[in-house]
Amino acid sequence: MIVRLWRGYTKASNAAAYEAHVATQRPKIAASKGYGGLTLMRRDAGSEVEFVTLTFFETMDDVKAFAGEDITKAVIPGSLSSLIEHAADEVEHYEVSSTDMIVHSLA
Repeated sequence: MIVRLWRGYTKASNAAAYEAHVATQRPKIAASKGYGGLTLMRRDAGSEVEFVTLTFFETMDDVKAFAGEDITKAVIPGSLSSLIEHAADEVEHYEVSSTDMIVHSLA
């Protein structure tokens, strides 16, 4: 399993809209080949909010099918980019070597 990690920042006043918009994008992302889930984390940091997005895929080929040949570039829908103040220049990828996660639905 591959985890795709990306960080983006919004104004605190845009944080709720950012979260709501990510929720509307989930079905499209979930339709991706090898999709294994998405975790959105947030951290209040004064006048801005940091969001860390973890997207899970079965293989690097699945990541490429989702992200394109340059997997280091973030996939940001145009409608979401207006809510982002600044973001990490590159996306990081990690191979999951072990996990013991118990996930409870937040929906």
